[in-house]
Amino acid sequence: MFQSAPLSTYSTIIFPINQKEKRFSRTVYSPAMTQDRITSEHIHDTLCLFEIIVSRVRSQAEFSRSLLVRYLLPFLILLFLTLGHGASETGVLWFWFLVYCFGGILLQCEGRRMELDNAKKDLEVAIQRVQNEYLAKGLKWRVPENFESWIELEREYRKYNQNDQIEA
Repeated sequence: MFQSAPLSTYSTIIFPINQKEKRFSRTVYSPAMTQDRITSEHIHDTLCLFEIIVSRVRSQAEFSRSLLVRYLLPFLILLFLTLGHGASETGVLWFWFLVYCFGGILLQCEGRRMELDNAKKDLEVAIQRVQNEYLAKGLKWRVPENFESWIELEREYRKYNQNDQIEA
């Protein structure tokens, strides 16, 4: 369900995403975490906007299943059809199948990389639309490197002074 998302810290609230449902967890947030600077409803609305973008990205499990269906299934069919035939009869067929697999996997991996890059750019644009309102309250959304697993809300208003005391 929730993959490898770190825990929230003193300065950052982590919203993990449920990979199956493509929804961010709302249970990790309460208004007290931001000293009532932002309501749960406002967080919910913002996360809904982010979910529209993240829902377009195939999860790693979906990508892996796609690879299995596209390459393992044809391999098994080809293996079944070529059983009992000599290597000289099937050698060319296997060669072209390997070319198909190699080229197809490269294209799918590149497509996945482009899908992630585009989603990350779209997520950053969506964040820019809501960021000013959050910045005014001392909060800042951030897209982590592994954005398909979580998103971060930084509590910018929490700064340390020279005596290591927290200023609110």
